[in-house]
Amino acid sequence: MVTVLKHILYALVWFLYLVFCFHWFPVYKTSIMIPSVLLVAIGGWLYGVRVSLLIVLCLEPYLYFLLDHNGDTLETYQTKAFGTGIGILVAIISGTTKRMRDQAKNFSTLLDQKANERTHELDVLTTRLISEDETLRINLAHNIHNGLGQYLTGVLLYSSSLETELHDNKSEEAARASALAESAKKNLHLARKASRILFPVRISVTGFEAALNELTSYFTETTGLKFDVQLDNFHQHLSDQTILHLYRITYEGILSALRYGTSSQINIALFGNHGSYLLRIESDETNLIKGNMESELMRYRAKQIKGHLTIHNFDNKTIIECQVPYNHAYRETASCA
Repeated sequence: MVTVLKHILYALVWFLYLVFCFHWFPVYKTSIMIPSVLLVAIGGWLYGVRVSLLIVLCLEPYLYFLLDHNGDTLETYQTKAFGTGIGILVAIISGTTKRMRDQAKNFSTLLDQKANERTHELDVLTTRLISEDETLRINLAHNIHNGLGQYLTGVLLYSSSLETELHDNKSEEAARASALAESAKKNLHLARKASRILFPVRISVTGFEAALNELTSYFTETTGLKFDVQLDNFHQHLSDQTILHLYRITYEGILSALRYGTSSQINIALFGNHGSYLLRIESDETNLIKGNMESELMRYRAKQIKGHLTIHNFDNKTIIECQVPYNHAYRETASCA
């Protein structure tokens, strides 16, 4: 409908121009060329070079007729040559400009389409990689629990039995057997903790706080790293998927602090912030480099829960912040439960 009205309006303007030229020309003489040039330019923009050139060819006999009957000889020939050249030039420039604009617009649309397709493919690949990463962690946790855990359990039972036997025989080796049993017990405890960290199967039941406490205590026992954890009461309304990804982001942040620096303490906080949740991980050393594997993995995980992750390195500190929106539907369900 808009296109039809545009055509009708353009034709009406031409009709009015042709009719009133009889009145304008005796007064303004060659100035009648100015509106005709504008109309030719509009025609070139609307319909292209060919149509605008056709308009010029149809218009020139009419203008020549006016010049022959109302202009003097010198003015007539100058105007004919000048007017024809200007009309053709304007038609070509206008039509070519519109064509180039349309081509640029189509090219931009094609680029946007390709960018959206690649973004979708990247999102699918990211989801798949994270899913496979989760599967790998689960398998590794099972191997540690069922493989290494059972082996250490056997060592513990054997060393405990040996300790009892040597103690009953009052052997001097009883103390070594006791140390062996204690070491096996400690390693079994760490192995079970490691398997739970890799696959926190009860995180949806125990919640983020309990899983985070177990995570930090494991790294404290194995590396001596100290933690300061602060959580507000609103984190209990997080969905299970959000909890798991925030847990994984925290885990990757701790690993990067150990891998790229010699941090002695990490501060972890989770609190509500302007209609969203903000996870903040701060280490006491500038250790995490933007663009490495750990930081990209954390960004991908944040994207899975519609969050935004930023990394700041300043004042000898590395600050990782992940902001995720409220899930109002989940919060209402959790509150009713």
